[in-house]
Amino acid sequence: MPKPYVSSTPELPPAQAAIARAYLVLFGRSPDSAGLAWWATQLGPDVSLARAVDAIATAVEASLILDPDPGAGVARMFHHLVGKAPGEDPQGQAYWAGRLRSGRETHGQVAAALLHAAAAAPGFHGSTLRRRLDMLESICRLQRAHGRDLTLQTSRAAVLRVDGEPSSWEAAMADVHRCLVANTPFQPVSWSAALAETSVLQQSRPVANSLVREHRRLVWFNRSGEMMLATACLPQGYEAMPAHRGIGGLHGGGWRQGYPEMLHGWATALAATGPDPSYLVLCPMYRLTAHGYRSPQPQEDVLDFLALLASPSSAFLKLALGASGLFGESAGGHLACLVGSTADVPRVLALYPPIDLRGDPVVSVGLQPYVDHYAPGAAERAAASANLSWRAGRRTVFQLWHGRGDALVPPAQSAAFQAAAGDACSLVLLDGEGHGFTAAAWADVVSSAALFFDERRPVSAA
Repeated sequence: MPKPYVSSTPELPPAQAAIARAYLVLFGRSPDSAGLAWWATQLGPDVSLARAVDAIATAVEASLILDPDPGAGVARMFHHLVGKAPGEDPQGQAYWAGRLRSGRETHGQVAAALLHAAAAAPGFHGSTLRRRLDMLESICRLQRAHGRDLTLQTSRAAVLRVDGEPSSWEAAMADVHRCLVANTPFQPVSWSAALAETSVLQQSRPVANSLVREHRRLVWFNRSGEMMLATACLPQGYEAMPAHRGIGGLHGGGWRQGYPEMLHGWATALAATGPDPSYLVLCPMYRLTAHGYRSPQPQEDVLDFLALLASPSSAFLKLALGASGLFGESAGGHLACLVGSTADVPRVLALYPPIDLRGDPVVSVGLQPYVDHYAPGAAERAAASANLSWRAGRRTVFQLWHGRGDALVPPAQSAAFQAAAGDACSLVLLDGEGHGFTAAAWADVVSSAALFFDERRPVSAA
């Protein structure tokens, strides 16, 4: 049931409701008021969800906001609509990706069919979608009624923090009310609530075929007071053991796309390597260029999250403070290396990271447009180049992994950082691997990471 402060506002007309749902499908957030009104004018009063998705997707198809691969597109829809991570439902994702690849249905038609099926489904994931749809409409109605919008990042977090548990909707609605009705800012670099250790465990869900549990709605706020999310993979014995070492996981996506659950496979594998050492893997959101942000905002978010983990308020996460590190792939690897070059992160393990954004050595033609969105000017590209940020005497130790066949981020990028950091960085080059590793390489990375992040073991570039 809508809250009274929502039900007292006018309902969305059917066309605007369809457009709002298209935003959820494509972007995982509610539309801003101006965007909603503009699309309603463009598409008319009788637009369907399928038509709205197709029209909006076509309008942004050249902007690198949406991955054109059908598998990635369906994985994104699964994440936005029902909260499933890539690979978490392989049969279901393969079925819907097959429908999209067939060419007999448009992106919008597949999205509409998936949403209809999921909204009627029983259980946790069906409830997730129904509650997200309610949150979506509530935000749109409150934005219109009170004449102010959530920031795009806060809108995204407010919708995606809702899952099949009623308490997630209640907590999200309280924060949306705070933003749009009470107009009260959030405290920068803070958790939304001082969670007790037991509640972290109780609100987590078991990971299939694993003794790991996962909590996907840790809510925190960055230095600008924008709402952020993080997922936490809890190792076996989370409650029984006195402390765990922490690994922060940063997803890829060219700084433009992506979400923490993209690291679901890596994070659960790292959390399952215990019991000694025992790793708690925390994967935060960072602001993306698709939502209007650019360097240095993504790296500021990583620094804010690390500061939050090191604060007394994070004691409920049972971290052995000072023993944490960063893990990242692709653009997330870049952020890990950049932050590790400017702050004292004990250890950084990065997979195929872009390093020097000036083009020396060159990034690929395919990556350059993403760099342009992230760091559009020469000064910004230099400031965001990890090899230029490194200074001798830093305590961070790095391990980089790169496939020799990587056509998107050439291995020379990792070599540039090794040359800058010297003995502080080791580089592993893999034959037969490209951008994104095979299962065999995954096993090697996970076993190496379990040793690398154990501060009791000395590491060097040798």
